[in-house]
Amino acid sequence: MKDDAPVSALELDQVSLTFQVSRGLFARSEPLHAVAGVDLTVAKGETVGLVGESGCGKSTLARILLGILKPSAGRVLVEGAPIDTISQKMLARVVQPVFQDPYSSLNPARTVGSIIEHPLRIHGIANDARKKVVRYLDLVGFPARLVDAYPAELSGGQRQRVAIARALILDPSILICDEPTSALDVSVQAQILNLLMQLRRELGLTMLFISHNLAVVEHIADRVAVMYLGRIVEEGSAQAVLNDPRHPYTRALLSSILPPKPGRGIPVPELGNASANPLRTGNGCAFAPRCPKVFEQCLANEPALSAICQHKTRCHLA
Repeated sequence: MKDDAPVSALELDQVSLTFQVSRGLFARSEPLHAVAGVDLTVAKGETVGLVGESGCGKSTLARILLGILKPSAGRVLVEGAPIDTISQKMLARVVQPVFQDPYSSLNPARTVGSIIEHPLRIHGIANDARKKVVRYLDLVGFPARLVDAYPAELSGGQRQRVAIARALILDPSILICDEPTSALDVSVQAQILNLLMQLRRELGLTMLFISHNLAVVEHIADRVAVMYLGRIVEEGSAQAVLNDPRHPYTRALLSSILPPKPGRGIPVPELGNASANPLRTGNGCAFAPRCPKVFEQCLANEPALSAICQHKTRCHLA
């Protein structure tokens, strides 16, 4: 990297994570490639949406970026520094998560004030801790009069605001948002999305926004990366990927969105009869068993992630 080149907030270079999975008492264990050779860069101040079905590796990738899991291969850089050279305590000052379920992620035995203040105590930032807690509650639109309330006394949207305030209390520069709105009512989802967008502008945050909901990602993301069985199969600007998808899996995801008008029926995605198999073997395209346009080369060779127009697409037909 040149000295004058800008440092990315997050950079993944051929990152892989493989688990050994038992198939039975007397059977040999088999490798499950949860993350397989992922290249992804998130620029400072950018929001990248990471989308895909459940089980495609999105949350595993998030845990790698949070330092919870160590990759089997590849390199992860956080603001230019290799993640394995950063202590967990220092990493928490830079990268913070916002989880899917705001109730499970909050200690039910602690008050709102205690939950948000706890990271400050761990990091030895005790001066004016309560004042900072109230300031961040105001920042996320949470009423300060409920600072001594318990999570069970709050609505889902209020709990998620508390979780966001807790994530921000250490002044991190990067948020890893793992399905932060999927457990909320639709009207509350919009409020939390708008809050995250406002915080990004005001605080200059960088976000990796993980979701299976393409409508949500379109609303918040600058760029989109589509993940299938541990691989990035399409990447580009949100407008390019969602308006002109080149990979058949991306097209299938978009075709599966429920139409806003009643009476139009349930959409039928263009997918084969096979299901996603994370334990698959062979050299072909991982999506080939489900692809409606599969041909001989797809079964023989895995396509590379190639630049096409405004996209990067992993498809022989792109």
